[in-house]
Amino acid sequence: MSEVILTSKQRAVLNQRRYREKLKNDVEYKKKQAEYMVSYRAKVKEESVIPIHTKVIPEYIPFEMPILIRKENAIPHWKSANNDKGFTPEYKILLINNLKKVLTALRISYSEKLINVITSIYDSDDSNDIKRDIKYIRSEMPYLKEDAILDFLNLIKKQYPNNNTFRTYILPFIHITSRLKTYQKSYQIISRILQIAKKIYDDDRDKNEIKVNEIASYINYEPKALNTKLNEITNINDKFLFAIYTLLIPRRLEWNNVKISKIDIKRTNVIILDYENPNNTKIIFNIFKTSDWIGTQILENLPLKMLSILYEYLEANNKKDGDYLFTQTNSPAMLDTPAFSLKVSNLFSTIYKANITNRFLRMACASYHDSLNKSTAYNKSIALAMSHSLDVHLQYIKKFVEDDNIGRKIMSEF
Repeated sequence: MSEVILTSKQRAVLNQRRYREKLKNDVEYKKKQAEYMVSYRAKVKEESVIPIHTKVIPEYIPFEMPILIRKENAIPHWKSANNDKGFTPEYKILLINNLKKVLTALRISYSEKLINVITSIYDSDDSNDIKRDIKYIRSEMPYLKEDAILDFLNLIKKQYPNNNTFRTYILPFIHITSRLKTYQKSYQIISRILQIAKKIYDDDRDKNEIKVNEIASYINYEPKALNTKLNEITNINDKFLFAIYTLLIPRRLEWNNVKISKIDIKRTNVIILDYENPNNTKIIFNIFKTSDWIGTQILENLPLKMLSILYEYLEANNKKDGDYLFTQTNSPAMLDTPAFSLKVSNLFSTIYKANITNRFLRMACASYHDSLNKSTAYNKSIALAMSHSLDVHLQYIKKFVEDDNIGRKIMSEF
């Protein structure tokens, strides 16, 4: 029988196998290995856990039935002059999704037929009841009746005690009642409750208070501090997202709707590139929350660092004319607003190890620029760059923490 000749690689594998068999019976080795793994797992767990500050749930205070004065009756927005009668497809989808979310949270069932009826109501340009539609509303939405609407609104308020969130989730119902003649009294009640909720929200913002549990959510917008964080980011996708909210004045979430184009397209936001001379790059915002009174906004003369990151991002993601800057996974489709909002929040929350949303970024930026003690004209320019009014800008500025000495100390250190 001929001798089997092993290659050097086969001999190495065999020797490794023998060595592992030997270690299985080595008590001292097994003890050290177990200690190492305990230490390693603890370290990984510590690095991976983001310490999120506990979110304080606002106190639930039910609304009382408002006093309705006929001469002060609300007029539906769609009935006023110069306003479109119907909604855009995107806004209808948002309303329907929010309606479903509320009803599901309150464990109220609904049929697909009802959803179809509500969708058609949103397209209506009058307040006349259509019999075949109204029967579904009466049957499946008894909570919209005049004698039941307040209890229903308070159920929503209890589920969503934050006034701004509450206002968002009653909009689907205010738009239904405003378009149905039978439900005009219910519409007036919802409208008045909406006004009350808005006033409470505005009054709270006017206090300019930083709550102790929110301190870590206000990042330092001093340029040197932002650049330090930016330089620590190695992933170009994360770096680009971080840059558009730090190297530039932070806008809301309309970046998700920016498309690469050679020309301006009025129905969307565009970025016009110039590979030969990147300094000529322009970003044109046509569609955003306040575009109806601010008009189109054009970003030019971008910072050199922003341009460098932008073009590296475009190359790394093989972006071309007609593509959106931010798209869905494995799809050229635009990343929708909720998904983009989550993307922004996840990135900043991970980097700063705190709960940070787009709103906190904008408030932190406004507060930083206010601390520079510049002129009113300067503050107006920052407000315009953030695409909101000076009045709203002043509400974004946060200066103190409810006379809390601990809060003041933390804020000064942060």
